[in-house]
Amino acid sequence: MGQVDGSGQRYEQFLMSEDERIRVTRVPHADWADGPTVRVQKVMASGKLAQGPEFPARLAGELAKALHEVMLD
Repeated sequence: MGQVDGSGQRYEQFLMSEDERIRVTRVPHADWADGPTVRVQKVMASGKLAQGPEFPARLAGELAKALHEVMLD
């Protein structure tokens, strides 16, 4: 079910290394995307979030497909 950040946005995290994680957040609405977005950030060992890409949630399936295709090479 995930966790909720200070802004009330749901997110999931997974380990990237011993002390760093990847955080994927669902942002309920962004004007530029005309709807919800997905934000991907790195959580550093210090706990600080590094800026990452944000894209329209409607493209999440396309991103997953592209990641899969890249991994096949």
